[in-house]
Amino acid sequence: DIKFIWEIGRFGWAFTLARAYLLTGDEQYVEGYLDLEKTFFRHNPPNLGPQWSSAQEVAIRLIALVFTAQIFSGSLKFTQKERAEFSRLIALHARRIVPTIAYARSQNNNHLILEALGLVTASLCLPTHPAAKRWYRLGWRWLVDGFEGQIDDEGVYIQQSVNYQRMIIQGALWANRILKNKQVMFPHQVVRKIKLAVEWLLSITDPISGKLPNLGHNDGTYLFPLTVCPYDDYRPVLQAASLAFLQKPAFQNGVWDEMALWMCDANLELDLKDKVVGGAVENPQVLRDEKRKTWGYLRVASFHGRPAHADLLHFDLWWQGLNIAQDAGTYLYNAEYPWDNRLCSTDVHNTITVNGEDQMLRAGRFLYLGKANSKLLHRDKNEDGESISAVHDGYGKLNLIHQRTVILNARSQWIWTIEDEIRPLDASKLVDSCLVRLHWLVPDWKWKLICYQENSLYFTIMSPMGAVNLRIAAKDEDTALMYQLVREGRLIAGDGKEISPNWGWVSPTYGVKKPALSLGVLINAKPPVILTSSWSFPKVKSRDEM
Repeated sequence: DIKFIWEIGRFGWAFTLARAYLLTGDEQYVEGYLDLEKTFFRHNPPNLGPQWSSAQEVAIRLIALVFTAQIFSGSLKFTQKERAEFSRLIALHARRIVPTIAYARSQNNNHLILEALGLVTASLCLPTHPAAKRWYRLGWRWLVDGFEGQIDDEGVYIQQSVNYQRMIIQGALWANRILKNKQVMFPHQVVRKIKLAVEWLLSITDPISGKLPNLGHNDGTYLFPLTVCPYDDYRPVLQAASLAFLQKPAFQNGVWDEMALWMCDANLELDLKDKVVGGAVENPQVLRDEKRKTWGYLRVASFHGRPAHADLLHFDLWWQGLNIAQDAGTYLYNAEYPWDNRLCSTDVHNTITVNGEDQMLRAGRFLYLGKANSKLLHRDKNEDGESISAVHDGYGKLNLIHQRTVILNARSQWIWTIEDEIRPLDASKLVDSCLVRLHWLVPDWKWKLICYQENSLYFTIMSPMGAVNLRIAAKDEDTALMYQLVREGRLIAGDGKEISPNWGWVSPTYGVKKPALSLGVLINAKPPVILTSSWSFPKVKSRDEM
């Protein structure tokens, strides 16, 4: 998988050495960096081989070189000869980006933003270079165009991926930082879009863990690894971006503040009454119960670009900082079947699959045709709780429509109720029986099937804080349910022979997959078909009660 080769060439390791040198002043870190840098370019000469085949990868490396060189330049080992070699390398990288910027424009995704950012960075780093003005004009034009055009008015990035959205926000932070030296500011409309993107990520941030639903493609990218926080903790980036673009912190002071110290001209001795706690930003697709420490996100998407995953009406459920009902992630793009980017399909998401088909037509590893449409129908709130309802037409070819209603109950021990209805799209046309599969992906914890009846089941998983219960029932009492519990692609309980090797896995980041429990409930019936899932959690003592 070329992604693993490219990761080395992104020079993420250089940030660790630079931070270590800044903290300690120990020259061994400079020596180590210079040795690794020379080794890399000796084995990867300019414009030859995989490390130069993608202009985006070249741009990421260029930015890393400029960032770290500013730190190492304080060392006596960073001689005039080293400085001249550094300038030569930056110019070579910039020249590689220019010829294929048209391809990045045709992609209209993160390639365009990062390659444009690479050119702007090179122009500011080498202001006297003969091509510097051209690099700047070209980079600035497409950087502005990319930020403005690739973020929609809800703050969602065009690639429908939280990882890629974090990537472009980090790009915005770097651009904002280096442009201040030139006394240049983004146009108002660009700043507005970046603010919306930051707020959207905040709206689906778990306030306890700093994690987000693992939506869309996750290729493991982290442009500026300037933190000791785990890869899946988004607080370092969101804290810095909130200070830079919202002019207020997202969280109270914590270990996640380092990136803000690098990227922002900000005093991090914060007035906590001004903080914006992660998740406090409103999102019409999110329901939260702060008292019981639980929240959920219903996936309703409008595809302005190419859909990444067929995941409409997926529901992501969180409790006490734990991702109870989760997104499987990505794992690998470039492997043999069954791992050729297969975790994008409908059947691994927490939603309904009909007749084993995706919501859209998969036409390649990264391409879905026949975009499905989804929309939020209503959001209600009363003394009994809150609810949201949405619908999608991904099974319109079968003359079927899927509507999902999510209810956050204020008075019931069953805190969450999710009702799924599969009904005819056109009631005047006959619809034959179909196979409806409801899927929930939960952590690989000890489990128990407490009760299984013909039209319902009662399933329990043991979290670190007690039993989490899931009850699934068909509205029609005469409807027979089948179930399949799958772990690591193997059936461990239930019925059926058709088991996907992709079921029962979760990928927290690229190239990593871990066991999970995949619970599928199946009904073969004539629509309308209605299934209800109810979730309950144990009572956990608050800190005040302990």
